[in-house]
Amino acid sequence: MSSLNRGLELLGSAAAYALASASLAGPRLLSEPTPCAGWDLAALLNHASESIALLHDAMAGSDVLRCEAWAAGPARAAGHDPAARLRGAA
Repeated sequence: MSSLNRGLELLGSAAAYALASASLAGPRLLSEPTPCAGWDLAALLNHASESIALLHDAMAGSDVLRCEAWAAGPARAAGHDPAARLRGAA
């Protein structure tokens, strides 16, 4: 198996794991802390979505130097479902 195929397999496994885990995240859990100091579950899910989108942009040859735009984007608005955003990104 080529290293590219192995990389794609690992990426697919990681995405599947993240999606399965995110499916357990109900609205009551979004404000719960994570092992990452200072991060709640909503912030972690948003970060994962942003990372997937930036990886996609990099693979597509887009300008990935827009992290600030992602961090300040509408995904942080009240009422937004970070788990749904992750499912959409993946």
